[in-house]
Amino acid sequence: MEWPPFHTLLFATIFVICGVEEQSIFVTCHCGLNLPAGDRTFQDPCCPGEKWDSLFKKCQSIQGTGCYQCYPSQFPQEANGSLEDCLVQSVEGSPDVLSEYWTSCFSQKHIPVDYRTNAASQFEVTPRVEYAIKRLHKAVGNADTEGYTVVYGSGASDILFMTITALSHSILDKCVEAGRSDCPFAVDVFVQMPYYYGYTVIVDRIRTARMNVLADTSSEFTIEIVTCPNNPTGELMKPLVQDGSHVIHDMVYYWPMYTDTTEMMSAEIMIFSTSKYFGLAGSRFGWGLFKDYRLANQIEYMRHGDHVSEHAMLITYNMISRVLSQSPSPVTGMLPYHQFVRAKIF
Repeated sequence: MEWPPFHTLLFATIFVICGVEEQSIFVTCHCGLNLPAGDRTFQDPCCPGEKWDSLFKKCQSIQGTGCYQCYPSQFPQEANGSLEDCLVQSVEGSPDVLSEYWTSCFSQKHIPVDYRTNAASQFEVTPRVEYAIKRLHKAVGNADTEGYTVVYGSGASDILFMTITALSHSILDKCVEAGRSDCPFAVDVFVQMPYYYGYTVIVDRIRTARMNVLADTSSEFTIEIVTCPNNPTGELMKPLVQDGSHVIHDMVYYWPMYTDTTEMMSAEIMIFSTSKYFGLAGSRFGWGLFKDYRLANQIEYMRHGDHVSEHAMLITYNMISRVLSQSPSPVTGMLPYHQFVRAKIF
């Protein structure tokens, strides 16, 4: 089986997602079968045969697929038959696999004075970081930055939260201002399955949005999150919602060390993070590229008073500068850092 490369970075406690047919629903089942005494693993009351739907608050059919089609329990030694049709999804993990590269090429003298002395202000740092980010995307060729507004956040999840909040308010406000009587209280947030479980946690915190994997993708009141490449399958997903301004591309893994295809993307909203690119989750820094400057300004307004750490921004600037200071390989065309990471995870 060909593994999505980022699973190496997320190696940890595992659950199993079993797929049956191409059009079937994928589902993670936590039936709690054959668990040791005292194990507090969540047990789905609908298993086996169905799964609990948190949106509709009831059991939903999963098209005849029983829980643990691939595993009778959470323990790999009890696997049933071939694992070719199974995806392994980690619940948590550590990006320490990338630390070797950074500890080998940095020393105290390489650390900018700015964040050794904490003398820099965000107004001084922001232009440098924006310039570095745009240089990086241009060198890699994975995202268009011409005409885009760069918005920063405390990680990709923070940007995603603010984007859904701002976008849902914008959609609902337009409906109300038009004097319509069919305006919903919340927009639907649609994600193609299987999807990163953290999206539900983010959306549940937003009053003007609700997670709905059965949403009408042709509706003007639907926002779609497209993970490209997808977590956990590694597939390069295409949006089903036709209105590009309602589609948020989560592209934290859209780098040449994680996928073989990194064509230049020019989506309306694209989100990245240092967590997945540098293995620097603790710094909590991410950025979004927004084609609509009004939406970007709305997000910036929401973030007012909750500034991103200047320390994290300067670290990002220095690390990007390090990556771009080296020439691409004449054989692969990849930057040395990308080659290092790819060799680590394949």
